[in-house]
Amino acid sequence: MTGEDTEALPDPLTPPDCDLRGLPFMPLDTVRLLDSDFFALATTEEFRAGLVLWCKSWQQVPAGSLPDDDRILAHLSGARDKWCDMRDMSLHGWVKCSDGRLYHPVVCEKAMEALPQRREFQSKKATANERKERERQDRKALFAALKTIGLAPDFQTKTADLRALAAANNIAIGHDESGRDKSQPVTCDKSQPVTAKRGTGKGEGEGEGLYNNTPSEGGRAGRGTRLPDDFVMPDEWKGYAAGKGYSRPVIEREAEKFTLHWQTKTGKDATKIDWRKAWQKWVLGIPPERGAGHQQNLGGSGFTPISGPC
Repeated sequence: MTGEDTEALPDPLTPPDCDLRGLPFMPLDTVRLLDSDFFALATTEEFRAGLVLWCKSWQQVPAGSLPDDDRILAHLSGARDKWCDMRDMSLHGWVKCSDGRLYHPVVCEKAMEALPQRREFQSKKATANERKERERQDRKALFAALKTIGLAPDFQTKTADLRALAAANNIAIGHDESGRDKSQPVTCDKSQPVTAKRGTGKGEGEGEGLYNNTPSEGGRAGRGTRLPDDFVMPDEWKGYAAGKGYSRPVIEREAEKFTLHWQTKTGKDATKIDWRKAWQKWVLGIPPERGAGHQQNLGGSGFTPISGPC
């Protein structure tokens, strides 16, 4: 093709980056097709080959185009040795453009209509892939960080539960919902063992407010809080259980179970707005045979701190 021939050809009917590969659906304007000269004049084999080329061009880049090479066209159309006899009618309506490729105006029209939606889909898919990759990296970092403090959750643990377990142990790793990195170095207090129960928070008896052994009853308005790592059940709370008729050993055992249960629990159910009520509900669930009927041993509903074994 000479330079003069190229200048005489029209511009491509779809842009170079018009890529619809992976989009299996191609709209077919049946009214225009059945009223066309192509439908009226083509033989069965010519019509078949022409329709196949339309479909093949939908998956080409640019969409709606084909290479101007009879060897390739014979293969794409399925006509093979018969291609030369069918070429003119099977390519009815196709236009050769300045980039040397063949374009079909109607297929290109439909391709341009589909292109914005295709680009939106590809953008969402790319975003989803990036999010999945971040999650894979976060999980890897979370497992590694938890391992450094002696925790080894099951590999099938949900990512949300991993993050909750890490947060309960003062570990901030990964990304928030906007994709921003919220990682921070993992530091451990070498003076005390770090466990799922204790974590790396303040020691018992330290801190104020929420971490002064007694959790707040509401935290932020309308939002629950986790049971602090340094939580020690107040005697007043134990007195509630005593008032229900439970003995000291039962109350101490249940208080320890309550604390361990909620400090190691993960997920959205691991927070409460009112921990006092949570303990009262726990007490109501203690089977009577595990300690009921011992109120007379406690001097009423009051509770005296236990300084040694009962």
